Amino acid sequence: RVHSHLHLNACCSMVGAVLSHSTHGVGCCSCAVTVGGPKVKATSPCRILCTRGTPLRKRVAAASDAPVKVLTGEEIIDGCIRKVQQVNSYTMSDFVPLHLENRGIGCVHNSFRHKLEKYSGIFLMDHARNVMSLHHSLQTYQDRTDAVGLVMTDLKEQGLIKGWRGELMPCVTAFDEEPLLAVERAVIPVLGFKGYGVHMNAYTKDKSGKKKLWVAKRSLDKPTWPGKLDHLAAGGQPLGMTPIDNMVKEAWEEAGIPEELARQAACVGALSYRQQLGTGEDGRALGIKRDTLFCFDLELPEDFEPVAMDGEVESFQLMDIDDVIYQVVCTDNFKPNCNLVIVHWLVRHGYMQPHERRYLELLKLLQGPELR
Repeated sequence: RVHSHLHLNACCSMVGAVLSHSTHGVGCCSCAVTVGGPKVKATSPCRILCTRGTPLRKRVAAASDAPVKVLTGEEIIDGCIRKVQQVNSYTMSDFVPLHLENRGIGCVHNSFRHKLEKYSGIFLMDHARNVMSLHHSLQTYQDRTDAVGLVMTDLKEQGLIKGWRGELMPCVTAFDEEPLLAVERAVIPVLGFKGYGVHMNAYTKDKSGKKKLWVAKRSLDKPTWPGKLDHLAAGGQPLGMTPIDNMVKEAWEEAGIPEELARQAACVGALSYRQQLGTGEDGRALGIKRDTLFCFDLELPEDFEPVAMDGEVESFQLMDIDDVIYQVVCTDNFKPNCNLVIVHWLVRHGYMQPHERRYLELLKLLQGPELR
């Protein structure tokens, strides 16, 4: 695996690209490598050339005598670990537990719980124990759903909860439990409830076995992560639907994949993460994502062309795997939780090897703290 930073002539010979740069050399902000001048931010994407064996130092040397930066398999794993750690960044002391009848169901940021305390008929704060609870009078699923929904709608109208979707999600402490209540999707991280979703790695394979991954670019109108790279299809897990049925629905809505083809997708596991959100400087709700993602693989025909059916995708790209690795390891272009699912795909498809340092550490981190 090579992360190459080549002088103009070498770059042309390697990838057929033509780069123009006047008085500076070509550099890369991620690797601190400079050729022909002072270090500057690269004006075009650096390339990663991948193989399943030894780094391609000899092949690059044969093409040019220009200096190169070699990114080994271990360095790729290090980069992937950094991305997994980025979506597992949180400080639990910033939150108070949220209980239902002495059972932990979520958590609320300290800066936001004061707003909930104003609704004392629904949220009770025990300062001695530093625990917030749903009011004991809320005995049924419907009681809790209605009461919490009224509070959250009021907070939304005050401008304190953004990204309202109009989609109800279940509140559970484990996936196979009966829901304790249902809440608006945007509320899940605000109250620190567990969330679930489905993500599809859709790829093609040519006659030689070379694979490419379909990548979507999110619409600039999306309330979350506008313009970021994303999977071909993904979505939150709503009430009353199985993960595979949800995946089929999302595949049609986001990429125009017909049901008979989408149902060929194989669920290949699940990952989880815990990520603290926001800064609170604009007065909005601070929250934490405690998500579990069901991962699906779908091999698509080489001639398949995705079509955005719901307006949530700006464009699609069939991306070489070396470019996918570059985007994951060396940029922040992907929506953060997509990095986890793509890394999982790269591991399963043999783009990282078990003899490489930190391989098992990466696998353990991918499972995350919320896998239940």
